[in-house]
Amino acid sequence: MQAARNLRLSEIVGQPPVRHLQALVSEIKAGRRMSALVALAGDAGIGKTECALAMAHEIGCHDGYAGGLTFVNFI
Repeated sequence: MQAARNLRLSEIVGQPPVRHLQALVSEIKAGRRMSALVALAGDAGIGKTECALAMAHEIGCHDGYAGGLTFVNFI
C-alpha cells in the first residue's frame, strides 16, 4: 500500500465489499447518509486499511466527522 497516494475505491480490485463502500460513499456525498464509523473486518492483508484510506479520501473525512455506524465484513 502506498500511504502517500490518494487512492480511490474504484482503483481497488478484487474485493466484492468495495461495491458496498462505493455505494456508501455515493450516499454520503449526496447527503442521504452519514457514518462516523465504518468497521472493516477480515484477515490480515486483504485491503482493509487501503479501503479505509480510499474511502476517507473520497468523502473528505476529517476530525470531527459525525454520524452513524456501518459494518462491512471482508470475510
